[in-house]
Amino acid sequence: MNRRETAAFMGVSEKFLATHLLDGPKRLKVGTKVLYRLSDVEDWMKHQEVSR
Repeated sequence: MNRRETAAFMGVSEKFLATHLLDGPKRLKVGTKVLYRLSDVEDWMKHQEVSR
């Protein structure tokens, strides 16, 4: 997924992804494009869960 698709899936802005490169989901750089695997995004989101 590209950055726009990933941001929409996560419910965050594209800027959020751009500013959280180190602690955000894994990404791939293909030429000048930044891409995200759905499985990596889902894994990252699972690790962000907090218990009450």
